[in-house]
Amino acid sequence: MAVIVLALDGFDVDLLKLDEFGNLNDIYKEYHSSLLESTLPYLTPSAFVSMQTGKSVGKHGISGFLKFDGKEAKPYTGADIKDKTFYEILHAKGKKCFLFSMPYSYPARIPGDIVFDWLSLASSNLHECIYPSTLLNIYPELVDYKLFPDQANGVHEFMLESKKMSDNVCRVIKDVLRSKRYDFYYFLIRHTDWIQHTLLKQIVDGEKNKSVRIAKDVFANIDELIKYVVSNMQSDDSLIILSDHGFRLYNERFYINDWLKEQGYLTTSSKVTYSLEKMRYPFLWDEFGKRKVTYSPTFISKIVRENKRLASIASKLKPMLENLLDTKFVVGQPFDIERSLAFSIEDSTGAIYVNRGLSENERENIKKEIISKIKTIGEIECFDSTLLYGSNIAPTVADIYLKSDRYWITRGLIGTVFSDVYIAHHRREGVLTLIGEAFSDAPDNARIMDIAPTILHIMGCPIPKDMDGVVLTKALSSKYNRDIIYEEPEEGRVMEDALSQSEQEIIEERLRKLGYI
Repeated sequence: MAVIVLALDGFDVDLLKLDEFGNLNDIYKEYHSSLLESTLPYLTPSAFVSMQTGKSVGKHGISGFLKFDGKEAKPYTGADIKDKTFYEILHAKGKKCFLFSMPYSYPARIPGDIVFDWLSLASSNLHECIYPSTLLNIYPELVDYKLFPDQANGVHEFMLESKKMSDNVCRVIKDVLRSKRYDFYYFLIRHTDWIQHTLLKQIVDGEKNKSVRIAKDVFANIDELIKYVVSNMQSDDSLIILSDHGFRLYNERFYINDWLKEQGYLTTSSKVTYSLEKMRYPFLWDEFGKRKVTYSPTFISKIVRENKRLASIASKLKPMLENLLDTKFVVGQPFDIERSLAFSIEDSTGAIYVNRGLSENERENIKKEIISKIKTIGEIECFDSTLLYGSNIAPTVADIYLKSDRYWITRGLIGTVFSDVYIAHHRREGVLTLIGEAFSDAPDNARIMDIAPTILHIMGCPIPKDMDGVVLTKALSSKYNRDIIYEEPEEGRVMEDALSQSEQEIIEERLRKLGYI
């Protein structure tokens, strides 16, 4: 008996309408399927850490791609997961695990077998991406494994590299499953997310350019893999197909920091004084204080940012003009973290932090004011973190989270509060399909944090009492609908920071390419 998790990053239920996902559409209809509620924010780091720990964002504290400590922001690493993961519990109970591209699986928490992911590791050294490296002898297809298309320039090159990578991933997954060496398998296919970020509108609109054709080939290959996995299950295996969030096209945007500035909560600055903004404006950092800087007028930056063609042209001309004029162009402005009362850190979280330097009473009053004012805008939901997660919240978690079905809610400071420029980005609902011996029905109100306790239960392992997720009992077959065993939680492992400064910068650049920062 084996349990297999096949995770499709960002896969949205609407993708089932594409011919390229014909097999998965049939599987979704035939087996026990539902939508899967993601976390707030509905981003890969937050969602997959909730999946691994069975805990809410409020407890595990991975609140996006960037860790904010009140003054500085930098990418999260595997060392930031302080809670014990479900696969550590499986390993401790003698279950042999294989993890492929599990977010933040580096540094390794179990002795193997692990293929690390692009968020955990910046290295291009193949032997550092695979643990133990002897797996290269067992699965020769891993020789061609790559973490991320770092060298790709432009959409077409990105698609070509993604195609090579996804073809390799599909071959590796088949090889590992054929080995039948493990009790638990986890595979994450990242390309479903990357392609939607890059080309979802063109795909939906039926465009037939080279990049779209490559993207559809990738989808068809993934679809064939899913059919292969389902067709080759053993009679006592159980398969969980899931996505960490969905995707959609937004035709309007709401810029948080522009709104906060308009309302008097945020103060801009011409100088970066903390590393919070270093990744955005490295040339304004104190070390480079003598560098000549030219500020682009707000109306110009607004026009360029809101026109995809102009933005593409500007991105190519900007470095040439900077070299020619010996200057750095600043689009938008940094904000003054000490003088601002509230601000947003990351482009995609929909999160607002109230200045950590204020008193608790001041922060609470400002939070209530902001929530009250945003509610008057309409079609934007506001979530108070304390009401969501209780008073004992991890310090990295924002004070307010925003969600909208109308607007893509983003960081901003571009000179306008609203715009009508489309973007393909996340929505909260992913998908879930349950197949095999353990399941006999679709679950009710399934959440991504429910996956960990459900896996532990069907694999006969006790569930830590401090997990927020619950076993999806309605979905279980009679054989597995037994008493749930709980145990007192054990402390997670304290791990050293996993990334050097140069490695951190590589991960930041990957996040930029996908539009997250």
